[in-house]
Amino acid sequence: MEELTVAVRFIHLTASMLLLGIFAFLCWMANPAARRAGAAAYAHFPEFQQSLWRIAAWSVATVFVADLAGFALQAAAMVGLPLAQALTVNILSAALTTQFGWGWLLRQGLLILLAGLLVPLLRRPGWR
Repeated sequence: MEELTVAVRFIHLTASMLLLGIFAFLCWMANPAARRAGAAAYAHFPEFQQSLWRIAAWSVATVFVADLAGFALQAAAMVGLPLAQALTVNILSAALTTQFGWGWLLRQGLLILLAGLLVPLLRRPGWR
């Protein structure tokens, strides 16, 4: 089960770093460069930006799924049972009341907030 936990954490961290990289690239490099380049070079920038926002949305979804799997694995490790036996309401709710559970809930809330901020960016008028 440790290998599965490592794999889930790897996927989670990879998707998180990709998400951070997209935001940093667009905020500090791509948008300022596109503004300075002028109208001719800016013509295809919205399509490029839209594709990056789509990748960011997929990254948010990947982080969410990996976080759910990581929570289930951690709950199973807390009680020392195999994953299939630990996926009960009692064990999962008990895991949510720990310090780990509160931190997990905070991360999920922030992730949902981030997903809510991405929705308007994906639905801008004039973008495909």
